[in-house]
Amino acid sequence: GFAAGGPLAPGRPALVGEQGPEIVVPRFAGEVVPRRMLGSADQRPVSITINIAGDSAPAAGRESATQIALAVRRALQRAERLA
Repeated sequence: GFAAGGPLAPGRPALVGEQGPEIVVPRFAGEVVPRRMLGSADQRPVSITINIAGDSAPAAGRESATQIALAVRRALQRAERLA
């Protein structure tokens, strides 16, 4: 599981889930951020949905994944500072 966080390898299934077990198979490398790193328990969960259309080449996907990860991380850090 990923309760303590950790990297996700592309194409490899991983067991995750806050409300019971779920399996995720990422297309690109990613990372699970443990709940303890997200702040106090009284905060509402955050859901982020990203839809991408365009070049399906692996290099383009990796570049998009990197850009998205950085943007999401910055947004979460900004939200944490404003909370």
